[in-house]
Order: sequence, then structure tokens, then C-alpha cells
Amino acid sequence: MFPSAKAHTTITSVKPITDLRELKTDEWNSLLPVLKEVIQKTNGVYHSVGYNIKFPVGKMSQSIKHFYVQVAPKYKKGYGYYWDRWAEREPSSQRYQEIKSKIGANEEGIIIEKDKVVAKLASLENPPFAEYHTIIAPRKSISNEIDKMDPETWSQMGEVLQKPLKKWRIN
Repeated sequence: MFPSAKAHTTITSVKPITDLRELKTDEWNSLLPVLKEVIQKTNGVYHSVGYNIKFPVGKMSQSIKHFYVQVAPKYKKGYGYYWDRWAEREPSSQRYQEIKSKIGANEEGIIIEKDKVVAKLASLENPPFAEYHTIIAPRKSISNEIDKMDPETWSQMGEVLQKPLKKWRIN
């Protein structure tokens, strides 16, 4: 592990799970209180301006062959974890339409809808970082503070996150 900031934290599963797609609903739901506690304790000492939370999935994105979550504090706007934007990763318009069709997204790019959460492909107007770049967001705007995240919305985010990953099985 290479920490990206002071107090960069890695949370791992107790039982041997290789990635997010293997988590059961109760295991996903148990992550929220742990994330809240890590952030609360980190804030008590380091006073960051925000956090990036990363869930590596698949062979290409995991340095450890075990499920883990990285919590990286940001101390200054624009610093901390970031997503690489490489032009060669951005799909052409034709490829974008092929992807939408393959994964069953509707015309607006929506893949899955729940009562509290929506999963949608990033649009070509706001270029995606990679071909299957998916945005999972609450239907109703909520605070950016993890303490304000309610367990039902968190649970639905887990369902919505896992469903396409299991279907696509992209490694």
C-alpha cells in the first residue's frame, strides 16, 4: 500500500472475499458505520476538507487480492485521489452507443433505478473517464457528509453498484 495522504486508511474484510461483487447485502451494509467512524476519528486529528473513498474491483484495479476500501483524506481542494483522464480511454460516440446497448441502458444512459438511487453511464457531453464509467447517485440530493447518509440509501447504492459489476464481469 502506498498512502496518498496523511491518515490514508484501508478497510479490509475479515473473511476472504476477493472483491466487491462477492459481498452479501449485510456485509455491504456493515461498511457504512465503519466508514463513518474512520472519517470521524480522522477528522478529529487531521481536519481534512473531504475524502475520496475507493472500492477497487477486478484484477486490473487491485494491488491486493482481497476486498478492501481505501479512505483517502483531502487536505486541499484538488489534492488527494484523482481519476486519470486519458483520451484513449474515452469511447467514441459509436462505441458509447454499443456499450449502452450491451448493458441495457435506456436512451438517457440509465442502467438501474431504485426508489432512492440511480445508476447511469457518464454522458459523452461530460466525457467519461473510461468506457463503462458509471455514476451512482441518490435521486434526492443529500449532503456530501457521510454522517448524513441514511442506511437505506447506502444499501440501495450497494445493490445498484454490485448488479452491473456482476453482470459485466469486467476484470
